[in-house]
Amino acid sequence: MISLHLILGPTGVGKTSRSVALALRHETPVLVLDRVQCHPQLAIGSGRPTQVELQDTVRYYLTERPLHHGVITAADAVDRLIHHRKMIHDSGVDRLILEGGSISILAELLTRTDWYEDATMAVECWLEASASAYEARVTERVEHMLGYSDHSGRTMLDELAELWLHPEARPRLHSIAGYREVIDLCAAEGLDPMYLRGLAARLRRTQCATAITSAHLDYARRQRLALATALPELVQRGFEVTLCEI
Repeated sequence: MISLHLILGPTGVGKTSRSVALALRHETPVLVLDRVQCHPQLAIGSGRPTQVELQDTVRYYLTERPLHHGVITAADAVDRLIHHRKMIHDSGVDRLILEGGSISILAELLTRTDWYEDATMAVECWLEASASAYEARVTERVEHMLGYSDHSGRTMLDELAELWLHPEARPRLHSIAGYREVIDLCAAEGLDPMYLRGLAARLRRTQCATAITSAHLDYARRQRLALATALPELVQRGFEVTLCEI
């Protein structure tokens, strides 16, 4: 039997930091329940942690694929969760951390029981203790994605510009929060997204940061509504559920 520890919460609340801390404590891997993070081309804008942030912990993604192949469905995501769970358990590991805040994946989990069959379950849901502190945290996270704290590093605008060279990827990009707002901003102002690469991007970062932060906060509101529905259901299924604040 495998022990599953599910970490839930809205975007930017600190799920990754918590999963890394648990992975270090128990020397166990993390499986990320996020559809967009399956695309390495979107590592920055989707919030994939760096190797430094992971502190040598083992982290699995549901799959690794180029964006033009499309974002996997929620049903496919849960199927892949089951596959990874079996693969990891068969390797001799008896504990697995599941980290995610995806609304669509959470909804799919609630329709199924196969993902936790023959497993013990613990759930912890992280919420903000202060609305203003949380908004500041999300704002800082978006600013980091846009290169405010690392003037020499890649940004999500670089990711967007590179993928914009491939027309088949453009509809996929527009379906993803954050990238969608930048694309809409470019359309409204008659800009080619290629303009947002490198030094020129700094001229538009404030506009981009405002739009992206608003999108993330809106998504977080919808995540909380989804969690308000999901947590009582998980309790009814006999899961140990803990609410935590940060």
